[in-house]
Amino acid sequence: MQQTSTIWRKANKWPFMVLLFFLCLGLKPVAQAQVRIDMARILGSQIASDNYGILYSKVIQGKTYIVGQINGYRAIPVTNGITYKGGAEIVIGVMDENGDTQLLTLFGGSDEDYPNGLEVANGKIYVSFTSQSQDLPVTNGSTNGSGDYQSGFVIMDEHTGAIEFATYIGGENGDSGYDNITSSIRLIGNEILVAGYTEASDFYTTDGTSHKGSRDLFVRRYSSTGALLYSTLIGGANIDYGPIYDYATGIIYLTTTTRSSDYPVTDESVYNPSVANAATSVVTALNANTGAILWSKNISSVNLFGRVYADASGVFLIGKTSVASAVPITTGSSHGGGNDVVVMKFSPSGFMQFARYIGGSGNEEMYGAELYNGELYVTGRSASPNYPVVNGLPYVGGYDVFLTKIDAGGQIAYSTLIGGTGNEGYPSMGMANGEVYLGFECTVNTPSTDGSSYNNSYPPSYAITKFEGDGQLCFSSIQDDGYTGLYTAQDNYRKLYVEGNFIYFQSYFHENNVTEAPFAGGNYNPGVVKYKICPTLPAPVSDPLSPASQTVCANGLVQQLIGGEMVIPGGNFPQMFNYVGVPFNQAPLNLDYQWQVADTPSGPWTNLVGATDKNYSPFPTTVSKYFRRLTMGGACCGGELYSTSEVAAVLVGANAAPTVDAGGGVTGIMQTCSGVSQNLGGSPTATGGSSPYAYLWSTGATSANPSVSSTENAIYTLTVTDANGCQQSDQVILNTYKADAGPDKGNCAGAGV
Repeated sequence: MQQTSTIWRKANKWPFMVLLFFLCLGLKPVAQAQVRIDMARILGSQIASDNYGILYSKVIQGKTYIVGQINGYRAIPVTNGITYKGGAEIVIGVMDENGDTQLLTLFGGSDEDYPNGLEVANGKIYVSFTSQSQDLPVTNGSTNGSGDYQSGFVIMDEHTGAIEFATYIGGENGDSGYDNITSSIRLIGNEILVAGYTEASDFYTTDGTSHKGSRDLFVRRYSSTGALLYSTLIGGANIDYGPIYDYATGIIYLTTTTRSSDYPVTDESVYNPSVANAATSVVTALNANTGAILWSKNISSVNLFGRVYADASGVFLIGKTSVASAVPITTGSSHGGGNDVVVMKFSPSGFMQFARYIGGSGNEEMYGAELYNGELYVTGRSASPNYPVVNGLPYVGGYDVFLTKIDAGGQIAYSTLIGGTGNEGYPSMGMANGEVYLGFECTVNTPSTDGSSYNNSYPPSYAITKFEGDGQLCFSSIQDDGYTGLYTAQDNYRKLYVEGNFIYFQSYFHENNVTEAPFAGGNYNPGVVKYKICPTLPAPVSDPLSPASQTVCANGLVQQLIGGEMVIPGGNFPQMFNYVGVPFNQAPLNLDYQWQVADTPSGPWTNLVGATDKNYSPFPTTVSKYFRRLTMGGACCGGELYSTSEVAAVLVGANAAPTVDAGGGVTGIMQTCSGVSQNLGGSPTATGGSSPYAYLWSTGATSANPSVSSTENAIYTLTVTDANGCQQSDQVILNTYKADAGPDKGNCAGAGV
């Protein structure tokens, strides 16, 4: 009879150790990662450029919208005949769900043009920009008379690239709507909202507000056809920096930093910089229909905020600071050291609902956030071993990625870290139904749920992770098939989107693996990598178990049940090509297992707790048992049943196995000193069954009570076979102790030692 690794102790011995042993065998089932590449393609075709990048992107109904910039002439394969004019130009592209390029066009003039925002709605693409060009194809006669930087926006048909409206926004001295953190264009229905800052003294307004300092904020709203509905300026006599803003339920919330002591506020808060003439933080709410200030206040003595998220409950402001007294904390949190994340929330009427820090003793870097059902999800990187973890994974080393959920009252609902021993890359985040997906460049020891692991620092390995609604890690898969195009950067760049059963990354392609050949790598081209979440399971195959039937002795060892490996073959997924055109298959996708037991071949069946490996070693039994194995899709995909194995029978014969005692009494633990001879086994070592007995120890000894002399702690295993061939095993732990008085020392008479 084949011996397995299962050791069956007498009922009164090692109850705690047997429990621990089988708990170790039955750890929480590993959820296989359920993602594979569905499409990886570049926009247009290869472009000979090292300066062609994605700055903004969106995914809507399977279409990917990309806005980037090209610096200098390149052979852009445009789809509508638009030609390059000079300098830096804006690139606008659309790819369908299959990765086919639907639109690739240029927008710009003969000088420098930069995009700084993207919106998409109703078949139209809205792009805000900053430009030095005086010859942009505007449609309303607006001009850039000075040739300085001016802002503006363009409305373009997403199918043809035809310009429906384009305008400059500015005065004679030049202005800018540039914002390098959040998109500076928003849609309110079909109307357009733009905000920025201006240095133009003659900036046009509709409400009588005027330019006060070297730089003021502007907010404008346009109709769907480009007619100006209102224009307003906000600021004081000094510098007011570019606003970051969001819109919700009739209110525009903006935050900025200011050096103006007379920045307009509606309460008694005052400009109080931590250093003389330094920038401080303010928040202002505007009536979205008129641009009039609803409320405005100074909120910090330092420059804080980089993100604004609004909904019907109010506005969340997110940033970071190294100043412990930067905000009036309301939640009991404290500044941990270095740079900590700061989160503040204000109601629609301007009441501060909470203010808190998030961080530990090291530095925190915030790279993205999402607002969902009134709660805020924040991600970034932390170098703090004591980062506040709530119901999550611990710190490993270097910069780990963090994901923290803040509830409507400012408390941490959950908080987790994920990463390896090095510095993880900047995370990108997407959400669907309260579940969070993160993508980031990973390092050694980043946890995975599918056995994948970090292999190289170049090209970088990339982790794709999913966290459930309670913050628990659902899956983590490390992609390491060469470049997959998954460079990471801040929230506006190379964004991760989740839509339906797909994850989309917009990124550069270099020496990438793609799903369409040829692709000559070496340059940097924008494109999309689309992952399928929960790939469709193929038709099930037969699933026999071995041995199909075995007859065992009562309470004797049982031969391990062997099942075939069940996977979705790599050939079931789109074929990949490396950057020199060589095809290869993606890695197969592992499935999950669950073993079941029954008293009859037809059931009813009961799940065996922790029995989730490919094979299973049944416990000894006194009655016949029947076993089968279920194969399922990953738990993150709902555990869809893929196949049910054939039934394997463990039949109990007329003979009983012996009872075995390897020594150590009730606990199964013996004590000895290093080098001292110790007899193993019991008194007697074997009883029951049918004598005579054959003994086989893990040392090779064949007597009932062999003598050992150990210098280290050890575990000894004994297998006993009786006259009928029935087998049973037992183990004993031998703890070995050494006396150690320390090194020899010399001493003078009468002196202490």
